[in-house]
Amino acid sequence: MKDESIMSWPPWWWSRVIILITLIPSSTSFTPIVDEGPKDYRNPNPSFPFERMVIDPATSRLYVGGVNYLYDLTPDLTVSKVAETGPKEDSPECYSRNDSCSKARLSTNSHTKALAIDDRSTHLIECSSLFQGRCRLRMLHNITEWAIESTPMLANDANSTSVIFVGSGPSIDWDDDLRSSSLDSPALYVASSWVGGTIFRDEIPAVASRRLNKHNNDNPFELISKGLVNPKSAVSIDRKHQESYKIDYVGGFEVGRYAYFATRQQTSLDDEKIQSRLVRVCTGDPNFQSYTEVPLECSSGDRRYNLLRDIHVGIAGFGLAKRLGIIGESTPLVYAVFEEGSSDSPRRDVVTSRSALCVYTVEEIEDIFRENILDCYQNQMSTNLPWFANKMCTPTRLRWEQFECGNNVNTRIGGSKPITAEPIVEMDDARVTSVATNTTHGGSTVVFMGTKDGRLVKAVLEDEENSFVYGQDSISSEPILQDLQFSDSGNFIFALTPNNVIRWPSSNCDHSAPTCALCMAKRDPHCGWCIRTSSCSLKETCDRSLPMTNSGWLRYDTNVCPNIRSVFPDQVQVSTTDYLNVTMENIGVARRGKLRCVFTFPDGQMRQSEPTSAAIDDSLRCATPNVEQIPRMASNETSLTAKLSIVEVSSHSLPPLATVNFTFFDCRRFDTCTSCTSSPFPCDWCLRSNECVSGQETEDRCRGQVFVNGMKRSGSSSRRGPSHCPHIVAPSPLIYQPAGHRKPIVVKAQNIDTAFMHDFKCQFKLPNGNVQNRVASRRSDGNIECDELVLDRTGRVSLDVVWSARDEPAIPHLLDNTQSIAIEVYKCEEIADDCGLCLTLDTTKFACGWCESRCVAPSICPPRSPFLNSTQLCTGPLVRSFSPKKGPLTGNTTMTIKGTNLGRSPADIKTIVVANVECKIVPSEYIAPSTIVCITGAGQRQNDGRTIQGPIIVKLRPDGLEYTGISPDSFQYVEPAISRVKPSSGPISGGTDLSFNGVDLDAGTEVDVTIGGEICVVLSRSTSTLICRSPPGERMESRPIRVEIDRQHVKMSRGIGDFVYLANPKTSSVSPERSVAAGGIRVDVRGEGFRILQRPKMILVGRGEVKTEGKECTIRDDSHMECFTPPLPSTEKINDRSIEVGYAFDFDGSTTSRGRLEVFPDPSIEPWTDPRYYRPTENYLTINGEHLNDAANERDVRVSIGGSECTSTVVASRVITCRPPEKKPPLPTGTEPEVIVSIAHLKFSAGILSYSTPGLSSTSISIIAIAIFALLALLILLLVLYQRKSNSHQRQMKMLKSKMDAIEMRVATECKEAFAELQTSLNAYHADLPLGAPAVPFLEYKEYAARVLFPNSGHTHPALRELEVDSSRAKYVEEGLRELHKLLMNKTFLLTMVRTMESNKYFVGKDRVYLGSLLMVVLQEKMTYCTEILKQLLRELIEKTVEKRFQPKILFRRSESVAERMLAAWFSFLMHNYLEECAGKRLFDLYWGIKQQMEKGPQDAITLEARYSLSEEKLLRATFDFREQLIFLSAESGIGQSGIPQGYTTSGGEVPVRILDCDSITQVKEKCLEARYRTLVFSDRPRPEEVDLEYRHPMHGRLLLQDVDATSRLESGGWKKMNTLAHYQIPPNAVLTMVTRHASLYNLVNPSTASWSLLSEKSSLSLKNSPTVSRANLFGGTNSSNHSKDNESKIFHLVKPTEHGPSDGQEKMVTEIYLTRLLMMKGTLQKFINDLLESIFSSSRHATLPACVKYMFDFMDSQALEHGITDPEVTHAWKSNALPLRFWVNLIKNPHFVFDVPKPTKIEGCLSVIAQTLMDACSTQDHQLTKDSPSSKLLFAKDMFQYREWVDSYYTEIAKMKPIDDNEMGKMLNEESKTRRGQLQVFSALHEIYKYVEQHKDALLESLEHCEHAQTYQLPARLQDMMALMESQRAGSDYDSNTMGLGYNSASRLMSRDRL
Repeated sequence: MKDESIMSWPPWWWSRVIILITLIPSSTSFTPIVDEGPKDYRNPNPSFPFERMVIDPATSRLYVGGVNYLYDLTPDLTVSKVAETGPKEDSPECYSRNDSCSKARLSTNSHTKALAIDDRSTHLIECSSLFQGRCRLRMLHNITEWAIESTPMLANDANSTSVIFVGSGPSIDWDDDLRSSSLDSPALYVASSWVGGTIFRDEIPAVASRRLNKHNNDNPFELISKGLVNPKSAVSIDRKHQESYKIDYVGGFEVGRYAYFATRQQTSLDDEKIQSRLVRVCTGDPNFQSYTEVPLECSSGDRRYNLLRDIHVGIAGFGLAKRLGIIGESTPLVYAVFEEGSSDSPRRDVVTSRSALCVYTVEEIEDIFRENILDCYQNQMSTNLPWFANKMCTPTRLRWEQFECGNNVNTRIGGSKPITAEPIVEMDDARVTSVATNTTHGGSTVVFMGTKDGRLVKAVLEDEENSFVYGQDSISSEPILQDLQFSDSGNFIFALTPNNVIRWPSSNCDHSAPTCALCMAKRDPHCGWCIRTSSCSLKETCDRSLPMTNSGWLRYDTNVCPNIRSVFPDQVQVSTTDYLNVTMENIGVARRGKLRCVFTFPDGQMRQSEPTSAAIDDSLRCATPNVEQIPRMASNETSLTAKLSIVEVSSHSLPPLATVNFTFFDCRRFDTCTSCTSSPFPCDWCLRSNECVSGQETEDRCRGQVFVNGMKRSGSSSRRGPSHCPHIVAPSPLIYQPAGHRKPIVVKAQNIDTAFMHDFKCQFKLPNGNVQNRVASRRSDGNIECDELVLDRTGRVSLDVVWSARDEPAIPHLLDNTQSIAIEVYKCEEIADDCGLCLTLDTTKFACGWCESRCVAPSICPPRSPFLNSTQLCTGPLVRSFSPKKGPLTGNTTMTIKGTNLGRSPADIKTIVVANVECKIVPSEYIAPSTIVCITGAGQRQNDGRTIQGPIIVKLRPDGLEYTGISPDSFQYVEPAISRVKPSSGPISGGTDLSFNGVDLDAGTEVDVTIGGEICVVLSRSTSTLICRSPPGERMESRPIRVEIDRQHVKMSRGIGDFVYLANPKTSSVSPERSVAAGGIRVDVRGEGFRILQRPKMILVGRGEVKTEGKECTIRDDSHMECFTPPLPSTEKINDRSIEVGYAFDFDGSTTSRGRLEVFPDPSIEPWTDPRYYRPTENYLTINGEHLNDAANERDVRVSIGGSECTSTVVASRVITCRPPEKKPPLPTGTEPEVIVSIAHLKFSAGILSYSTPGLSSTSISIIAIAIFALLALLILLLVLYQRKSNSHQRQMKMLKSKMDAIEMRVATECKEAFAELQTSLNAYHADLPLGAPAVPFLEYKEYAARVLFPNSGHTHPALRELEVDSSRAKYVEEGLRELHKLLMNKTFLLTMVRTMESNKYFVGKDRVYLGSLLMVVLQEKMTYCTEILKQLLRELIEKTVEKRFQPKILFRRSESVAERMLAAWFSFLMHNYLEECAGKRLFDLYWGIKQQMEKGPQDAITLEARYSLSEEKLLRATFDFREQLIFLSAESGIGQSGIPQGYTTSGGEVPVRILDCDSITQVKEKCLEARYRTLVFSDRPRPEEVDLEYRHPMHGRLLLQDVDATSRLESGGWKKMNTLAHYQIPPNAVLTMVTRHASLYNLVNPSTASWSLLSEKSSLSLKNSPTVSRANLFGGTNSSNHSKDNESKIFHLVKPTEHGPSDGQEKMVTEIYLTRLLMMKGTLQKFINDLLESIFSSSRHATLPACVKYMFDFMDSQALEHGITDPEVTHAWKSNALPLRFWVNLIKNPHFVFDVPKPTKIEGCLSVIAQTLMDACSTQDHQLTKDSPSSKLLFAKDMFQYREWVDSYYTEIAKMKPIDDNEMGKMLNEESKTRRGQLQVFSALHEIYKYVEQHKDALLESLEHCEHAQTYQLPARLQDMMALMESQRAGSDYDSNTMGLGYNSASRLMSRDRL
């Protein structure tokens, strides 16, 4: 659509295109965040993972870069755009995508290396690995479009690091004819690791700064300083070090005057240890002479966190700022997260599971950089950056300011003094990958850290004692990548993983803390306890006040909760009801008197208790529930604990404010005095009645009795506690009695009251459950003696003493048995079976002795038989065993002898002889009568060399064999010797098992093996072998071996040397570093020194140091061993994705740290249910499964078939393939082989592989036959149905074709008519419209200003009326308002007032607009001062936009500030003369032309859709039969002259009026009034609702015409059609009479027959969006309430509002064909539109350009230069937003603001299209028009190029005009002020402003008091005096000046009058 006119398209083509357009759905609009929970966006291309993410701060949109794709996501993670970035044909050996490179180009993936947002130019910078690593500028609103591509500038592979960010660049000089200034231009800072390849890779710098804007001949992405001879803005690693010295770039940022990069790199060229560094460049340095590197350290004690993972710049909360000594909330801090590198790794680059967070202040960082730079400039030293350039520093006397941003004397300095910090947070089980910070409402600093295993670690940073990790959320099974960012509100954090973008809530207050204590225990700084809702919530959701706090929200660290401090009483007897006094704290003043008690029992029952009195002084009194309402206790319980809650009385359920445990107890459940009085309840024991009662009932229940008070009873008592209870005691709780013997039982009774306690008895409860009673007597000493009882059975018999009263002998009562006194019945022969044991029994308990070879009681032994008691010895000692069996010749062997009858004590042992050598007894280890321990003496070597041996002899008496015991075995004296030791060497770490070979190595008891004095732990020994485990050594050395047995050195052969400690084995690589959860994957371990190991194992280390071990490794050679991975530790969980777990090696007991192992889910096999059959033609067997080769390879997989191996195994991700044996494996007859799959440690049964030939059973054959028959039958049926359907279809096609032909004919006819109407009627319309057009009815300036400033109120607004006050206050109010006027005339006060009010978040946009309008009313008479204020406010607004990096192009687009509203009003005031002189006439011509053209066709009175319209939405899409006819209007009842101003005339007699017969009656009245009063302005004419029309028929008399009456036609669906002239059958040339409403026939007829009043303009407007509103709402006024039946009808005129087409009975056609009428309407109005736009964008053609336009446009240009805005589109947008959009568009859409015409409701659709055309003409965006574009844009597509040329020329001509200086502009503004003086009510506006001042007086006073200029002018005091005057507290002012001038005074009303 370049040069082709839309008007020339044929109508049939246009109609079909429009039909096609309507069938295409519209695009999805932006949806704001609604869901508050977690949400994620899953990668739609999992094979191409996500890599980078950045968030646009202006729109909160997310841009995510991955492999081959770039995504634009809304804040709620819905996709807006997706751009495909790869794969592309590329080669690493080709420089450019379009060069003549001859190398083969292959399809190469595009890796997103970096993303950044340039919010100054609304661009996204996307950097890719393709084409040698290039960056592109993409549009933020459409990422599929890119404008500029860079040359190679960063890494071009998948894994090398690259970092970019947008910052300030060096100053650039801009020159023109008028001024010269220096501005900071944006720069792109780029850092990239070196990647090898072709020679041009060497030219890519390590760090550089590049342009983002075109400047002179330099394009974006070029170096700021190219430096062909001089230095350039880049640094590169020296080529000789590029391959050996690698730098990984972690992040970058700008703070202050410096740009920083964070790196990981080698400490030096010689030291390979990895350290972290901070790189700095001054942003004003174009040559990178200020490039400096400084180490960045984070360490705690000996633990060094050397591997930087992420760095972030943020601000600190109050607590952290105080800790770090920071002043100011906006001071930035640098947060960095590190990992600890393993000390076992030479480079310290192998990570452990420990991480830390360190925080650095910018001041500390800058101080360290300064110190390092000064060292170079003041000392003779190296620059210390040999990988860039190795040179020496040159000492100078330059000042710091001379080289702070670089100097060519010393460049590229490497500092040795590090930036250090101690960790604020340390984690032992997390590998941190990313960090982001935020601050809470409470001033806390919150840090979120992502981890390698998908966790989100949340920490709060306060002072030294309150920095901690308060939570961890597992949000993903994948690693969280480096880009972690909070949302703009801070309510969410966005995390990136390889396959997910996750939006996670910052806090989760409500769901996991139902109580205040739990809420506080969460320690989540976002959360606190909301007293209002009794819930854990965010601060912004809680607004109830609380004593001693600022609000009803309790911070997490206050440890203060709503609480019940005390309840009295705190426990109640369950059988009584009592009143409780509840004392509360922290409940809140608002709730006192509105509370009740609620008891919640364990079974869930709730009982409410209304308070007996209102809550006063934090106390409440309420009653316990009735006894019947309390649940029953269990039979074994004595109390019931309920929850006592304080609940607010409310109409709906509220959670409890505070809860405490409350106990209901039952004293009746205690059956003894001791349990009663010692219970935790206030119970008493009544002695006489022998019962436990509640303390409240004691006086009643124990009346006349002695009672014992419980321990919990209050008050003093002489009988308190269980010690005063009657009870029995005994010397020992157990009384021992031999079975079958009589023995008196005596116990002591205490606290016996003989006054009523009588008849004592003893009760014995036998082991079988029987109870026997014996009479007991109370002796004089107080003891109670039971009658003797013979007990025959052994066991324990319980004893109780009972008593009874004389008057109640049948009721026994127990005495308390607190000692649980019982009788132990025993038999001697059951507890001892030999003499020794019998005589060593405890004589205090047992009376036993040895008689006739058994242990018996003395009374049982026959009188003549010998009886041995405990004082005598047993005969016949017996030695059963001894150990050891042999010992060294030197003795000292500890001998243990076991036997029986070996004495009663060590004194009984007289002699012990071992092999004829005395053995000394060890008394401390003697155990009677079975164990003796002794130490052997030295034996003598025999002459013949034989060993010395002999038995063990124990003698209890020196004489007599009956007291001597001899062992059956002999003990040998030997001389142990060692002949060989292996191995002879081992690692320094120890753990080597040494094997000693020799003779008699199992002799003795104590064996000590040492290596160099260190103990070698003995593991085992036998006669010929001893094994011990070597201790760790100190260094590589030889150390002697020594073996001692029982302190005797063991001789070794001469060939045995020292043990040699060798270097510990080392591992260099592990392949593969993968495993499965079950373990068992075989890995190859490479290293050195493996030969000296014996038991190497691989171990996995999980959280909490939980370890698992694998099988022992197989050592292949000294540098290679094969190990098996262990199973996953129990503390680690694995789902569908892999996780990383630390692994190490156990080298003979010494654990070595190595690295991380990727653990995958266990593989699985899909077994087959039916047997598979082996076919010789199919060579391979396939087995399906999941995760088969994630970690395993072919050597880990074994497939066996019936025990035989399935060879040639190949493993893929989901299938295993192998070649089965050709012959069936040998198995039992009839057994088919089973397929077993072994993967690592896992075994699976896949199923049966049959070697038999498969066949079909008879059942299968039958099923197949039935299926074939069914298919044949179905096929025949389908053929029959198809034949019938084909005949029917042919008939339908013929019918449809005839209908389509008819429709096509109707469409063609309609298109021809429309096209003919378009071509033939244009000239007629052009000629007819101007005829009779009235003079332009401009509004007076006062009314114009009122409608512009207050469009919703106009002249009725309070600020535009005279101010009315009480006469008694008029004087004070006037003085106060004068004082306010004086203050407003003070620039400091006015600016401070605006700033203070706008800083209040509750001062919303509506208030800002209103205040701006009020200020313009006040300042309208002082336009010079007004302009000065306006410029200052605009400066601040622009500065704020630039500082906060908002989108600058949207400035002035909306009135969101006082300044923007004042700017719109300023233009409106100063452009009024231009309107009257030039543009107003053309605007009115356009308005009048649209109105006349639309009235030539039908227009629906309700929907306002018209036949002729520019708006597609307001186009009447239906065909109507209508005709234009002429009627004549006559007037009666004085309507002709009623209400007409003096000097005006009306058309006398009958007036001809052209109307349409389809017009509604109200439309006819409007046209009649227009024709009759054409010479009157709209405000002086009668309204349609004030008059009626009557048709006076020559035969039928007078007929009142109404929109709806009893004759209206009622259609289906309850619709009633409005009456038209055709309905009333009014003939052409008929005479209608217009009468006033009160004189019309309406008031003369019966109201029941005249049903409806007229449809007013207002009511028709209200129906525009409410088509089904009732008739009573549709038509206001007379008699509408009398017709309830009609009220049920829905009214329509031409089309029903629910339809978009014709009504019933009309011809239905495709509605889009009527869109050609848009073209006809546009062609008709083309001249008027062009004339208006030409007058708007004309600087000299029609009238002089208003000075205000030139003055303000120049001001905007200067502001753009001042803030470094070089994009011409920005200033173009500012000018367009300020003048065309805010002024001209407003007047086009609202012509009644300028002219005295009705509100343009009926033509607003057309006006909106013209206004949109004006906005499009001012836009710089060149939108490509398609068939999907709106019709309003397609209409003016051909003209848009011309309109934009007018706009560009307009702005260009204005810029070239001579500037207007301030003096000249001031004169013009003063003249304007004089002209408009007195037209607006200043006092009224001041009074409205005063209301705002009063609302913000506290904040305004505070701002004034902190302002030095305000103090100079005494503005705070003057403001207070003004406020006092307005409150009538004083009657005068001390400040003499009158800023309002003459002409203002007041009496009872404040109004203006002339004053001399």
